[in-house]
Amino acid sequence: MKHATALLMFCTLAMSACSASEPQGKIGASAPALTGLAWIQGGPVEIKKGQVAVVEFWATWCPPCRATIPHLDALYRNYATNGVVFVGISNESPEKVRAFVKQMGDKMTYPVAIGSQAVYAGYLGAFGVSGIPHAFVVGTDGKIAWHGHPMDKMEQAIDAALGKAGDRAPAAK
Repeated sequence: MKHATALLMFCTLAMSACSASEPQGKIGASAPALTGLAWIQGGPVEIKKGQVAVVEFWATWCPPCRATIPHLDALYRNYATNGVVFVGISNESPEKVRAFVKQMGDKMTYPVAIGSQAVYAGYLGAFGVSGIPHAFVVGTDGKIAWHGHPMDKMEQAIDAALGKAGDRAPAAK
């Protein structure tokens, strides 16, 4: 029942974030600020010009999200020397997310936050996304460079945003 309630709340939030019938988000649009977040681990992370950022939306109850976490952590560790910042954002209770992150230990070391409605609306809602996991890559110009499933060409998008397409070893999946 708790999972169904959480799913219903997420879907309602994602759907209410879409103020028009068509998504307003576009690749190349300015990335929304990461405001109103409650930081569970690491952070705060900011979207700022001159750095690449990965903003990923997930939930503890979501099996595909849980499967993606080790991959995201490997990318976080691989790109740390390039100054790429990562944040995983959930809309669940701080207690639930804190316990999950603690349980994950060294498999989930990147910054984690509880999202605000504005952040969900600015990313998922603006792009008409209703499913998770879903990630956004923000380029050094502060604009959204890519969005999609975190295990579907996100690494190539990060490399392209860094201007390093093709010169990194792939992260462990």
